[in-house]
Amino acid sequence: MGHQNTNPELEPALQEFDAVLADFARARRTDPKASSLGLLERARVVMTMPGGFDALYRRGGPPG
Repeated sequence: MGHQNTNPELEPALQEFDAVLADFARARRTDPKASSLGLLERARVVMTMPGGFDALYRRGGPPG
């Protein structure tokens, strides 16, 4: 990430989000109807943290 987070709880939450996202991607490869509820819940938790919405938004842009 290009920005230093001032919230010490944010980085572990983002790492957990990445893990849940990877799990969801694997599940969707085998079952196109796999539930996204876990991913959505993790995103909600991160977005409600100070700086969390911005951190997720920065990750959603185009590469490079």
